[in-house]
Amino acid sequence: LLGRMAFVKQKKSMYSYELRDYGLAHPEEFPAFGIAENISWNARKFALDLAASTPKEFWSDPSLSRAKLLEFCESVLAGNIPEAHESGMIHSNWTKGEVKRFVWRSFQELKSPQTNLLLEIYGRYRTNHEVKSKEVENLAQVLQPYAEHVTVAGYDTADNYLPAEFPREKYASHSEWYWIPVGGSATKLSKPKKDASVKKVLQFLTSQAAQVPELKLSSPELFAKWEAAMKENPPAGGSEDDGIIRDALPAGLEDLEAAASSPKDDL
Repeated sequence: LLGRMAFVKQKKSMYSYELRDYGLAHPEEFPAFGIAENISWNARKFALDLAASTPKEFWSDPSLSRAKLLEFCESVLAGNIPEAHESGMIHSNWTKGEVKRFVWRSFQELKSPQTNLLLEIYGRYRTNHEVKSKEVENLAQVLQPYAEHVTVAGYDTADNYLPAEFPREKYASHSEWYWIPVGGSATKLSKPKKDASVKKVLQFLTSQAAQVPELKLSSPELFAKWEAAMKENPPAGGSEDDGIIRDALPAGLEDLEAAASSPKDDL
């Protein structure tokens, strides 16, 4: 590598923020190793992913770490390592019936899934994030009996690199839904394009799942189960009424709301 690469050692107390651009900030683990194309802030970057190893395990064996580092460096120079980007933590303990959280580091799995995906693209700085997250959580639970053929998934663009596959602003405050079939191309829910209700999402799911012989879904039946799930597992600080999530009202204002919505006699 002499003459082809310069090595620099940096203190984590001063430069740990740089891990973000290498996709290594979640979690922050040291020592970390990466390669930048040059010293400019927007230079292409490449990260050494330790996979299943911990930094302590990797660096404790000098012969192994030396061989892996040399292999990584040569692969970067040969153009065989993908560019690194901001990434959340890989969802390693996912179980069926949960929302599967994809991040940039697991994006290839999202592009070529093992099961059909019902995918929500969102940003966690959206309005009523907790309420919307609970809606999707309960949706995943309702669809658990079909987990062999469909997985409810999410991708947070606020915490991850925004790829060209999802044309939106990085910190956009709305949600978008996609159907990504095994071995096929993604289809976006287009009506509405943004912040579709769970009822619309289920209608979209059943229309797309009609192409999967193993999936026999009924949108009205699933929606009724979802409404029941929202009553049993509501969002914190909210209430569930007729499928509409509302913020909790301060004590004493419930009667005022009821009075305001009741029919009035013509004057």
